[in-house]
Amino acid sequence: MVEPAPDTGRLKKNAISLAGAIALPAAFMGPATSVYFSTFPAASEAGVAVGFTTLLATIVCLMVASTVAEFSRKLPTSGFAYTFGTRTFGPKAGFIIGWVLLAGYLPLVSTLLDGMSFLLEGFLKDNLGFDIPWYILAVVIAALVFFVFSTGIRSSAQVALFFLGLELVIMTVFCLTILVKGGADGVSLAPFNPVHSLQGLGGIGFGVLWGILMFVGFESAGTLGEETVNPKRNVPLALYIAIVVVGLFYTFALFSAAIGFGVSHAVDFSNDQAPWSTLAHRYWGGLSWVILLTALNSIFAVSLSGFNAITRVVYTMGRERLLPASLGKVNSRTRAPLPAGVAYMAGSLIVGLVLGIAWGPINWYNAGGSLIGLGLVVTYIVMSIGVMVYYRRHHRAEFSVFRHGVVPVAASLILLLPIYGLLYPVPPFPINLVPYIFIVWVAVGVGYLLYTSSRRPGVLTSMGRVFEAEPEEA
Repeated sequence: MVEPAPDTGRLKKNAISLAGAIALPAAFMGPATSVYFSTFPAASEAGVAVGFTTLLATIVCLMVASTVAEFSRKLPTSGFAYTFGTRTFGPKAGFIIGWVLLAGYLPLVSTLLDGMSFLLEGFLKDNLGFDIPWYILAVVIAALVFFVFSTGIRSSAQVALFFLGLELVIMTVFCLTILVKGGADGVSLAPFNPVHSLQGLGGIGFGVLWGILMFVGFESAGTLGEETVNPKRNVPLALYIAIVVVGLFYTFALFSAAIGFGVSHAVDFSNDQAPWSTLAHRYWGGLSWVILLTALNSIFAVSLSGFNAITRVVYTMGRERLLPASLGKVNSRTRAPLPAGVAYMAGSLIVGLVLGIAWGPINWYNAGGSLIGLGLVVTYIVMSIGVMVYYRRHHRAEFSVFRHGVVPVAASLILLLPIYGLLYPVPPFPINLVPYIFIVWVAVGVGYLLYTSSRRPGVLTSMGRVFEAEPEEA
């Protein structure tokens, strides 16, 4: 007998416009945060070829966006890849896809809390003379993020849009300053030449992995399908606009950073753990603190946007009882999924504080970021395969050889490159643990699936039925 899904209430329909649907995933990507933190790990193996790896990551993310858009046209949902996988491959495979997606999502806020609190600790000490431990700041930041989240998706979108515009303007002006001053060795197209990779093909792959990591969040537009005005039009449009705008910024920023250090100083660039701090002091002097403050502003926007997206995936899995049913409830006034938010923030704080203290907050940021990248790369590959199966099976008359064949196949092949880059050459501790953590996570998911299949088979049967009241368009 099918176990019915609980009547827990729905997310608020038509809560955000196209602008909000663009702002949240774009802010989730965190333009300033991404370039501030991801430049070093990408350059550590790709060297000054980071311009090339970032451009390649932009192209592959546009390909993946095509896949997400094609699914979103038919299944506007808060469950994202979990729901897409369920409707394509069946309940068991859908659960595993959702579980892998969680491997790419769940570490996000804990890594951001550690990174932001660590930077804020240094900023307050150096500029204001306040000595507040990073772990206390992490708790305060978590409380602020949760407060804005609890007021509803519209408030979150408005805050994200404001911070997004601010960081894009400041970082663009700074990058232009580097180029106008001619960088260290003059302006050239060397950063777009893959031969400058310090570790050859493996270096390119690792650079693409961190390039894709900078785009983490673009797919979160797919979690807004139940709350966006005209979602079958606006969600796909938001995906493309967010990737193109932010992708151009990323490519420009990393190109500028490589020029700022100079091709002849590639080793210095690859070894500098705070390249943007070095560049800020070199090219802006006394105003260098502005870049750090911009990064802090960006991390808050990323944390807020990411928190909204991830709680909606957790909420959807709770609504269908794959996670505790209490997580599938929403607040009656704001329609925010508060139980899912409480659980996710509590878990993020615990993980962030424990691993931040054990390994150091920046080390956990780098390791957690690599885990996020791996989880999402695997999810993107499965989704790319899934869109071909889905349209052939459910919408055969609309199947396009290019959109549902060539593009997803090309994306899947390119996405193998960052997986290779994560495995060879072997990265330093604790990033080298990431593949094993991922394998253990998947094994736990398989075990949980087997338990659910034997003890609660009705749950698997009802997966995805939230959409049966609103049939897909032919």
